Amino acid sequence: MSKIIVVVLFVFIGLLQSCNTTEPPLAEKTITHTLEDASSIEAWIKLTTANRQFPTTITLKRNNTVTQDIIPSSADTVIYIDSLLPNTTYIFQASGHSGLSGISNNQLKVTTMDTTSHDFTWQTFTFGEHSSRRSR
Repeated sequence: MSKIIVVVLFVFIGLLQSCNTTEPPLAEKTITHTLEDASSIEAWIKLTTANRQFPTTITLKRNNTVTQDIIPSSADTVIYIDSLLPNTTYIFQASGHSGLSGISNNQLKVTTMDTTSHDFTWQTFTFGEHSSRRSR
């Protein structure tokens, strides 16, 4: 009987040691942004977030100045930005709030396209001779 008690005691101690009572690590909360398209005065930036709870607010900065606060309704959101200058490089950065505090991503460089000079050169080519008279 004492052998059974000793075996049960060792099994019980072994089970207590093998139990992991710590919570699983929380998934990393991230915000990434990529350039979808850019014209001479506009840009479209795609924001992608992972492991966040709605609602949340994302602050978008352009050249270290806050341009807008965005409240996305899904994990992928495309932002339209206008009133940019032609042939200019801008640096965008997104940072999160409300469950994403302190989370910010790398900088995104966006260069707008240059405008055309509208300095066109036209040439006229004439092929053969013609007259307005009809031959009879």
